[in-house]
Amino acid sequence: MDSLTKHRKDRLRQLIDGPPFFGNQAEFARHAGLTKGRINQLLDEQHSFGERSATNLALKLDLAPYYFESGHEFNNQHPTPRDRLAAMAGIRPIPLITAEQASRWSELVESFDPDDATTFLLTEKLVSPVAFAMELRDNSMFSEFRPADQVIIDPAVIPAPGDYVAAANGTEPAIFRKYRPRRLDAEGRVVYELSALNDDYPVLSSDVQPLLLIGTMVEQRRFRKGP
Repeated sequence: MDSLTKHRKDRLRQLIDGPPFFGNQAEFARHAGLTKGRINQLLDEQHSFGERSATNLALKLDLAPYYFESGHEFNNQHPTPRDRLAAMAGIRPIPLITAEQASRWSELVESFDPDDATTFLLTEKLVSPVAFAMELRDNSMFSEFRPADQVIIDPAVIPAPGDYVAAANGTEPAIFRKYRPRRLDAEGRVVYELSALNDDYPVLSSDVQPLLLIGTMVEQRRFRKGP
């Protein structure tokens, strides 16, 4: 067992043994939303306690995302980038979800349970607890956005004209478009259009299609393709 894994397990044991659990693993597991068997696995020297498991558990406990790494060899002469990242303040992990999940995010967010396969994007921006990230899969927003770009969406941010938003169109996976308010209807509701930057895609209007705004883009990520 490597030193970082041992450090994570020690930090977990300290949490369980301290107040308010005082060694009660069953109560700790209930609070964390995990089974007692899963907690036993994380404590067992024969089982792994990797980065994703540690981050997910920290989030379940409303702790800093790198709580279980805190204090690990920060004082050595050659700290790794991973250690530096863990020591930084104000970093928020944002779950990367599918377009299908994004279209139902208001239903899923309360019960969303990240597992070891969940990917997180890290951001220093001030975002709400319900923010999420999604990956773009088509060229509807080319050339400003490209397939495989990742965007962080915050449902708590009300879009302004010209903002980029994620939206649901009926039961289809969430789409990513430019928001354009057009007028108020007879009941005082904003009628808006969602337009693609690629002219090959149609303009959608909220008075024609069953559109639902999910959230506003607050950050874009693009990664260089390999050779």
